[in-house]
Amino acid sequence: MNNFVTAIVDENFDVHQRLARLREWQNEYFSEDEQLQVHLRQLDASKPLDVQRAHQIGQLRRILLLKQVREPLEVVIGSDLTGSRQWSVR
Repeated sequence: MNNFVTAIVDENFDVHQRLARLREWQNEYFSEDEQLQVHLRQLDASKPLDVQRAHQIGQLRRILLLKQVREPLEVVIGSDLTGSRQWSVR
């Protein structure tokens, strides 16, 4: 069902580590996006096959945007006390 990894935000959450990972993912995004842009600039808009490739590259670039954050945050609200109710917000 929920087959994705989340980063739990609680009192042990390491903000510096999270920011480092976000920078790493963003650097990967810039690198991969630049490669796609190079391919895009090499296409000829007068050729139907190149127009199709340009469309596919556009779709890949949109997907790439979403891959910048690979672990969404999960905020756990509640107490560790027995019998208390915990809430999880994704």
